[in-house]
Amino acid sequence: DDAIERAAPEDASVTATVTEILQGARRSQVILFDNGQLWREIEGSTLRNRVRVGWVGTISRHWSGAYQIRFEQGSGYLRVERMR
Repeated sequence: DDAIERAAPEDASVTATVTEILQGARRSQVILFDNGQLWREIEGSTLRNRVRVGWVGTISRHWSGAYQIRFEQGSGYLRVERMR
């Protein structure tokens, strides 16, 4: 049934390791991964902890079109936008 295929999210998740954490505006976290990608935390995250260097995160696209990162070391997710 192609309605299910159309509804399926893009299979575009990337897993990478945090190499550096920078401080963005309004206490947001800016995260640099070992693959060179730079992501900035935006409104709507559920992750309770601050991200730490060495954490492994999987970046995926939410059905709403926003991106989120889930970390093996935490519960919840960080809603993000790509800077680089």
